[in-house]
Amino acid sequence: LGIAYPIPDFKHKDITSLSALSELLSHSKSSILSKKLIYEKELVSQIYAYPMDNIDNGLFLCIAVCNPGIKAEKVEKEFKKIMKNYKISKKR
Repeated sequence: LGIAYPIPDFKHKDITSLSALSELLSHSKSSILSKKLIYEKELVSQIYAYPMDNIDNGLFLCIAVCNPGIKAEKVEKEFKKIMKNYKISKKR
């Protein structure tokens, strides 16, 4: 399963926050997505979330390897439910 969100270029002030978010989401066994989708719900065997920051606008990528018998749609639904808690406000 792959999900991508558009993000600003690498010079934008929010890139640091997006990098921190990627650490919280998927960079350890106790990270938010790993804990929920790998260990609690056993939907995926691997999950990655990271910003692809570029000179031009980039993408925040979320990639998961579904466990056998698990449909990508189910993982996507659970992923989006989790991510609702981490929505970035457009207010500045």
